[in-house]
Amino acid sequence: MAQRHMNRAARRRAHKDRRRTGRATRTAVTLGATTALGLGLLGGVGAARAESPLDALGDLGGITALLDNDMIKDFIEVCQNPDGSTPVPDVEHPPVAVADCSQSTGGTGVAVVLPDSVEIAPLLENYKVPDDTAIVGGKNMIEMVSGLALGGSSIVEVPYYLGTFKSYDAVLKAATAEPELATKDTCVSPNGSRSNPFLGSCLLNTKVKKNQDLNAPARKNAIKVAEYLTNGKFDPAALGQGAPSGTATVKGDGMKVALAMRGGHATAVADTLFGLPGVALAGADHGQTSTATSQLGFATALNMDTDQIKLTYFGQELDFTKLKSNDLVSGLAGDQLGELDEIEKLQKSIPALKEVSCYGVNTTATAEGLGTCSNYLGTFDYYQDLRAAKAGESRQTQYGLTDVSSLVFGNDALLKQFGLLGGSESTAFMDSLLPALTSEDQRLKFAKDFVRFTQDVRTENVMEQAADADGNLLWVDADGRPVAKDATGALPKMQVKQRPVMIPVMVQAKNDDGSGKVDENGKPVMVQDKNADGSLKFEEKKDSTGTTVMENVTETVTAAWLTSDYGLREPITIEWMGQKIVLFPAVEVNGTTRPNLIGAPEITKIVNDSGKGLLPKVSLVQIDNAFGLGTLSLDNPFDPITTIKSYLKTVTLDDDLKEINKLVQPVIEDAASGLVDDAKSGLKDIPNTVTDSLSGLGGTTPPSGAGDQEQRPTALTSGVLDNRGSLNGQSGQDSQDDQDGQAGTRGLEDSAGDQSGAPTESLGTPSDSGSQDENKTESAQTGTSE
Repeated sequence: MAQRHMNRAARRRAHKDRRRTGRATRTAVTLGATTALGLGLLGGVGAARAESPLDALGDLGGITALLDNDMIKDFIEVCQNPDGSTPVPDVEHPPVAVADCSQSTGGTGVAVVLPDSVEIAPLLENYKVPDDTAIVGGKNMIEMVSGLALGGSSIVEVPYYLGTFKSYDAVLKAATAEPELATKDTCVSPNGSRSNPFLGSCLLNTKVKKNQDLNAPARKNAIKVAEYLTNGKFDPAALGQGAPSGTATVKGDGMKVALAMRGGHATAVADTLFGLPGVALAGADHGQTSTATSQLGFATALNMDTDQIKLTYFGQELDFTKLKSNDLVSGLAGDQLGELDEIEKLQKSIPALKEVSCYGVNTTATAEGLGTCSNYLGTFDYYQDLRAAKAGESRQTQYGLTDVSSLVFGNDALLKQFGLLGGSESTAFMDSLLPALTSEDQRLKFAKDFVRFTQDVRTENVMEQAADADGNLLWVDADGRPVAKDATGALPKMQVKQRPVMIPVMVQAKNDDGSGKVDENGKPVMVQDKNADGSLKFEEKKDSTGTTVMENVTETVTAAWLTSDYGLREPITIEWMGQKIVLFPAVEVNGTTRPNLIGAPEITKIVNDSGKGLLPKVSLVQIDNAFGLGTLSLDNPFDPITTIKSYLKTVTLDDDLKEINKLVQPVIEDAASGLVDDAKSGLKDIPNTVTDSLSGLGGTTPPSGAGDQEQRPTALTSGVLDNRGSLNGQSGQDSQDDQDGQAGTRGLEDSAGDQSGAPTESLGTPSDSGSQDENKTESAQTGTSE
């Protein structure tokens, strides 16, 4: 009994401890859930709500319209999950455009190989003018253009020439026809059909005399038709240019999009984790490679000049100026001219795709010529700018610790911008989505930074004072006008310093016998020449006129920045005694301006009298906090009560936790319900399972021939069932403990009776096992309780 009282006391202390730690435990569970919610919903919410992967990225405008436009679908290679993959039947002669979805094992995947120009002339024959349109009604666009190109604005000539050419092939055949000499006088119609003269006359057709080119009249007309919707000249060599080329590959069971053009190689790999998809976008152009890999997160590697895609008409860039300026068209089909505007707008609205960004559990992305990044667990972040150095621009390498909780905490939390967790009035991420995807100078920012170290390498031109042909230094005034050196306010005239471009001097390699070395094809083997001291020889590069090619002299300036999205929101500015001191001067990192925590103070002289008082002027100090703990503004340090009230209004932690609980609670309840059902099912089988297990130890020996008799539990069995029963009953209350687990055991027996075939009477207390002594009973109970 002493042991039993000790157990009850221990349970009371444990119950108090559970109550004391309950709030902390629930808070920890909630905070832990935010990580799963943040990473999971980041990868899945936007995509799951969209009808296509492109819709999940927001309004991509021209690209989305390009893929959905019936006029253009015939000019791209597309595959989707995994049907439609371009076959590669011959390794030695593979297709130039490969859209491969064969490794897409689920989810949503789209691989597209785009052309760099789209020839729309073949499609115009499929579009007809409305039947109720005067003169041109019912004619396709090629027929109509034929009439307008050959008949101009004449109400008489246009109907005559209308339908001269009825298809793209007919125009192309006539425009590229080789000369054919006539063997006799022949009548040739505008489209090239031939007939014999009637009484020596061809009426409205053209008469081609013997030994003249029979194809000339139709060729002339076809070229007019081919040039009518362009500002250029018809060039057969331009036809067929800009066809799709490159490889676009999607892999995995997440959401992935791969775009390629002009020989680019794009691979998007996205996998699910915990049933939630990763999102990967890859785009490559100009023979470069882009790869994006995502496992529960978002990875983007886009480096495509898709803004250079052009719509062409017989090989020349599309231009509707002649068509719109035709008075006959304006009068007869003015309502249809709006469709032409839409086609032109489509061409001009296609943006470039320039973005490298990573965020999630396991995400990496590399776009050759643009950048590379990685992010792990939504916390460990890396980014490097891979663009070539350019004067006046910076190239950065960054290492950061990102705050995954910022996906759910704070007024501008990312998931709130997606319409979850109560929503948000701020849509900073969504507003910056399209600009970031279409500009190489901006990056998507999914989460805030705890801390970020940036190495900024800026390239600048080296400046020098200009001089005239005689070597005399030049001077200018404040407006840049030339002045004498000793003139008042004279300033040096500065210019970018230049130097000749040096190229290696190449000579033919020599064999041991001194003869010139050649390769297996008989071509000379060239090597770089050397100076007498053994150093490599260079010479100045010359252009076609023999003039030396010059290049600007540049230098690089490297800076180290340490920034955070928390702490000081702005640099601290102090104006005092005619001086202005800026502590933690601001720098721009990933489109956000933040104080550089390791930046040296900047001191400047104040020109006006605003900062010459005896008391210093200090700028507004605002401190941002993580985890939804708001922003502290020290704008009125002498009124702490107002300051605290204002601060508390910015704290969102409590509301954020409530919203998270609303989102998580149904999931937890469903999971808990399943666990309870499993536990009940298991507890029902315990009496027979334990009894059967112990019977082999001799604790219970059924009498001979007692197959129909009840099997009474041993003391050990009773102890187990006693404590099991108390677990099933009101074990947290002392009054229930005083009943020695009888009610709990009885409840256990009742619940198990229907299934186990155990005795219907109580499975007992220690007194039921009369065949065992009390010491063994107490020992069994003690062991089981412990």
